[in-house]
Amino acid sequence: MKQLFLSGGGSDEQLLDRHFAREISLEKPLLYIPLAMKNDNPYDKCYEWITQLLNRLGIHHIIMWTELTGKSLEDFSLSLQFILAVVIPLAC
Repeated sequence: MKQLFLSGGGSDEQLLDRHFAREISLEKPLLYIPLAMKNDNPYDKCYEWITQLLNRLGIHHIIMWTELTGKSLEDFSLSLQFILAVVIPLAC
């Protein structure tokens, strides 16, 4: 059974972040979708924030989608195996 991890707010590195990193395959890319909230920060800053956070946890292959119109999971999975994660970037 797949697991769903929801996290928001708090410090940059939390217990849930470490648990999340242990549960996913570090061999597979992570799909980051920073669309859960509207903010004034550009998406490149969100990507920089999540990359710094997850790199410390051993997650290095991160792909970001900022537009979902016309996208499907097949767009991501045709060439790559994946773990899908939607992260709410409250800190970005």
